[in-house]
Amino acid sequence: MCTKNYQVGREPDVVVFFDCPEDEMVKRLLGRNQGRVDDNIETIKKRLKVFESLNIPVIDYYSSRGKVRKVSKLFYSAHSYANRTTLYLTLLELLLLQS
Repeated sequence: MCTKNYQVGREPDVVVFFDCPEDEMVKRLLGRNQGRVDDNIETIKKRLKVFESLNIPVIDYYSSRGKVRKVSKLFYSAHSYANRTTLYLTLLELLLLQS
């Protein structure tokens, strides 16, 4: 159970950024079983561009303050138990380092 108090409008202690190459994200989205009706390569790339335009400035902002922790290419199969476990342990380690 988490006992920390969180406040809206407070600067975060850490920002976790899942850094995954665009070609890998496209592959995952095209390969998922419960995809969206408009899941095709053109639409996915447009959505990724919108995501990038909205989120990369935020990542850059917090990077300049030393608060971003990147999780790079940590898991390639969204359904792999071992990879999810590694991800959770890495996130836990990042959060503990910030305490």
